[in-house]
Amino acid sequence: MRRINRVANYFEYSNEHPSFKVRAFNDDNKQVRLMISERDSLQFDLYFIHVNSTPQQVTYLLRQDVNTETSFNIIRLTDGVYACSIYGIRRTDGGNFDLQIFDTADAFDSIEDLDDLFNTSSSENGSFPYERALLGQFDFDCGSEDEFTKVRMERAGLTQTDDEEFWKAIKKHQLNFKQYFQFINHAMYRPSSKFNSIDPRNTSPAYINAERRSNVFVGINEYQMLKMGTEFYMLKLSALDENQVTQYMPDRLPYFEHLSDTYESADAEYPDTPIANRIKQTRFKTPFFIELIWSYWMEQGMLMQTMNLINLRFQNMSIGNGVANQLARFDLSPLRPLSHLLWGFIQDEQHRLSLPRRVQEYDHEYGLTLPGRAAQAYAPADSRSKFLEAFHNLLTTASIYYKEADDTTRIADAFPVLNCLKEVHLLLAEGNHNAYGNLTWTARHEMMMTQYLIARDETRVFLGGRPMVPYPEEWMDRVDTMRSMMGWGGTSITYFYDLAIHGEKLLLSVRYGDWSDANMPAVNAANWALSFRDSVQKYMHGYRTVTGADLSADAAVGGSAMRSLQPSLLIQRRVQEERSRIQRRA
Repeated sequence: MRRINRVANYFEYSNEHPSFKVRAFNDDNKQVRLMISERDSLQFDLYFIHVNSTPQQVTYLLRQDVNTETSFNIIRLTDGVYACSIYGIRRTDGGNFDLQIFDTADAFDSIEDLDDLFNTSSSENGSFPYERALLGQFDFDCGSEDEFTKVRMERAGLTQTDDEEFWKAIKKHQLNFKQYFQFINHAMYRPSSKFNSIDPRNTSPAYINAERRSNVFVGINEYQMLKMGTEFYMLKLSALDENQVTQYMPDRLPYFEHLSDTYESADAEYPDTPIANRIKQTRFKTPFFIELIWSYWMEQGMLMQTMNLINLRFQNMSIGNGVANQLARFDLSPLRPLSHLLWGFIQDEQHRLSLPRRVQEYDHEYGLTLPGRAAQAYAPADSRSKFLEAFHNLLTTASIYYKEADDTTRIADAFPVLNCLKEVHLLLAEGNHNAYGNLTWTARHEMMMTQYLIARDETRVFLGGRPMVPYPEEWMDRVDTMRSMMGWGGTSITYFYDLAIHGEKLLLSVRYGDWSDANMPAVNAANWALSFRDSVQKYMHGYRTVTGADLSADAAVGGSAMRSLQPSLLIQRRVQEERSRIQRRA
């Protein structure tokens, strides 16, 4: 419920009828403007709007089109809370309504008076069969602030758009490591129970226990549970629930409507069987909210390199670089689960993605590179070389929009944001081919398992960590310890983590958004910028901390050549500068 004389120009309302959508807007604090939208083929001939004021206010109007608009005056209403109800009425005998019957009838104040009018036989109008339904209700509050007139400048209001519920779904389906860690610990050693999406800790899926069977490798039951349990967790919690975005996606993602490979031709490739229908449901309507940019920043944060060093020491291989002494006492008891988890993890190496394969896909989707001895040079067939510049331009343009929007003396222009969103959307779509879906999923699956192994208490026993640092997730202090031991730079893994989770949200909203629609208004881009303001600004801060490149509006004024350079190159520069400072002090 909102006060009518405040800056709220959009009302919270409750829909009572599934075939209609009712919205209310504050029109300059003088009247309330209503919009009644039809969602399917059901139509009503007449709309009746009732406000419980004194005297009662009623408005009636004939259906105009799929969208019917009307308004009622609120200037003369006294201070108080009011309820507005919207009814739909239609004749069931096929006849039409004549508004003159309202002019000739006595005054009426409620829907019951309207029933009496329609059920009364007279010479002017006879009774007729009809039906009515409550379409929606909303409350609003009229009031004066004081006897003084207060003038306050606020940000210009924006119209809400249907894609906002899609963005909320993206934020909701981010995978939570703490929840995942508790789920795996429960699934390994406790009896089966039905999956509980609210609290997965209380779940141990029955089919996971079925994996407790003989394998070609000895003693990897725990690892098999970890592998299957991670996949199960991702399947359950990362997929879009189409019931959450019914207004945005009544049948399919709007993005699919503009594909040259049409939805219908792709759909025809699958037979009409229960198995094929389940596969189509996953691929066409419920995509997984996972983005490879998450894996890229985990890679840059040295998550996988930390795991590789632990694996080498587990196999009694010398690491060198002065780290051998620090990891020398890495002696895992076979009585502890981690010993068997690492054994299974190493034995399963041939079934995991190699670093070159991940690097090639980073280049294919984002044009991002990972230099190093393990990343062999190759000639890419398709590199997204313009993505980095376009994505950074989007962030900078959004930052400029925030400064303009915060200035209440002007109306910020969101068209530059819209143009940047379209550019990034098309570049992401170009990389959405070949190994995109499967490799993205597999890389996330393997890195979540890696995080789990590093997060276990046994790992911290020999690696240690800073116990007083408030890390968001349990595995981070171990990685920071390894970064310090190996001289990989003084930047904390926390900033790489911020880049991963916020970069994933931003790119998912751009990839699956309908930004290629030529008729997309700028208000959608404005809503996107405000909805993801937290992620945009945290990503820019994390990027500046990790690479030294400033993507904010202030840096855009003077221009910054660093914004289009590869992050890996900038990170290498910062590490070299840090080492040089240490040597000079020595």
